[in-house]
Amino acid sequence: MSKLFTSPSKVDITSVMISNTMGKELEILDLVTEINVYESLYSPILKGSLQIVDAAGVLANLPITGQEVITIQYTRDDLLNEFTFHTTNVTNVENVNDYTVSYIINLVQEMFIRNSVSLVSRAYSGDIKTIAELICEDYLFEILDAEETAGNFKFVIPNWTPIRTLKWLTNRARTSDNVPFVLYNSLMGGLQMRSIKSLFEQPAVTELYPKLDPVEGGANDIMIGTEAYYSEAAKTAGLFYPLEIAPTAEIIQKGAYSSTTMVIDTMNKNKKRFNFDYEEQFNKIPHLGKHSVLSKGFTVDEKKINEYNTTTQKVYAHSGLSFGEAYNDYNGTTNDSVPFLQSFMESINNYRYRIGIPGRFDIEVGSIVDLQINKNKIPDANDPDEWVDKRRSGKHIVTVLRHQFQPQHSRYSITMDVARDTMDLDYD
Repeated sequence: MSKLFTSPSKVDITSVMISNTMGKELEILDLVTEINVYESLYSPILKGSLQIVDAAGVLANLPITGQEVITIQYTRDDLLNEFTFHTTNVTNVENVNDYTVSYIINLVQEMFIRNSVSLVSRAYSGDIKTIAELICEDYLFEILDAEETAGNFKFVIPNWTPIRTLKWLTNRARTSDNVPFVLYNSLMGGLQMRSIKSLFEQPAVTELYPKLDPVEGGANDIMIGTEAYYSEAAKTAGLFYPLEIAPTAEIIQKGAYSSTTMVIDTMNKNKKRFNFDYEEQFNKIPHLGKHSVLSKGFTVDEKKINEYNTTTQKVYAHSGLSFGEAYNDYNGTTNDSVPFLQSFMESINNYRYRIGIPGRFDIEVGSIVDLQINKNKIPDANDPDEWVDKRRSGKHIVTVLRHQFQPQHSRYSITMDVARDTMDLDYD
């Protein structure tokens, strides 16, 4: 007999509690038709929404004014968990009938509220990892899970919000070999600052397929969630479509393959210029695949694209040795960080897909999935490998993710955007 498993899409929402500033609490689970939580690789703030069908007058009688706290409890495999958000506003208000109204309550983390009432105005010294961790603890009451960063800095934060400060720091964070960092948040993993290298080199959480043949077994296997069905359902992308396929002209203009960065030292009256060449740097920086999407045969006026360092040019100023030889100031190491981060942010858009699968908590933004894509041709039984698109298949990073819960059906799914910068099969 097959071992029984919980269906990969089954999550029971047991409570949705709303509380206002006067201490009034109200259970609104019966009014909630959908819960969404949004993650982004490019944002440290989680956001969410509740879809409400209200015949109890909660909107007017509580009332909901964008100052409430929402606590959501759920169970999966008999484990009870909860997460808390603050309301921000109510949108999409529509009258269903004379006694019922539908609307969306938009949500943010408490960290967003703390950020709105805090300013950072003080001097810091040390590595970026340590400084970022201190700001999270002191101003946001959050624990930042950060990797080690290179360099020793000293600077003064001039009355900026904590989130602006963290983003500012992340833009200059790098490893010892100039690999940039990203700052993001996830429902399960919390606030994180990771290097592109560690993200790209982590193993894939799972393989995903746009289509799979049905498993052997009857409707009862599908209904109760046997081992075979669980394994297949968890890997099947019921929703799959491309968002972008090699938008080369666009990302050329944004500095993916070449750029110039100049740092002017106003104290010592000199400048340092760095010409970023993607082909020259290719084997020094991490990638998800083995081969560049930019063909070596692609030229403009007989000159390769990566040699046009005038596609984007940025100039930064700093006062060299302002804090002595032991410390870097903020813009002093710009040539070692900005062009590399710029190249990553743009080249990762070479291949982007939107995928919907049954919900699972082991996938978050920053996760790697092994996406298997088939060619649009009739498969050959004698050569099944020829059906696989070896250029586009392979490791992809999750850049955006939506958790979607439907309480009335105990259903959980995720929709995510995955991206890839390179190919596993070179041009013929």
